[in-house]
Amino acid sequence: REPVNPVELGLDDYWEVIKQPMDLGTISKGLKRRRYSSLDQVVKDVVLVFDNAMLYNKRSDPVHKCAKEMLASFRQELASFERRVEPATPAEVTKKRSREETSEQAPLEASATKKGKKSGAELE
Repeated sequence: REPVNPVELGLDDYWEVIKQPMDLGTISKGLKRRRYSSLDQVVKDVVLVFDNAMLYNKRSDPVHKCAKEMLASFRQELASFERRVEPATPAEVTKKRSREETSEQAPLEASATKKGKKSGAELE
């Protein structure tokens, strides 16, 4: 999608009402060009798209109603996503690294045992 072209659409008061324009095409380009450094920045811009649509269009306008529904849907999907992708605590990161190191060492120990060498666990 392209940004709203107020002149082309005859929206004479657009710039008086919308102080910070944003559109999904600009967000998509920003994602592809890695212009966002956090999820919060992306969310802020997506919400701005729908807020602008609701601000400019009257409540009775289908555009306003659609933007309101899409914003609600976006927020639900975002909440679901955030529940599934909780940031790891430092303790969880340490535990994961420990598991990874253990799984990396297991093939080495098995290989040493096959060659007649005893692993550290077998010496105890």
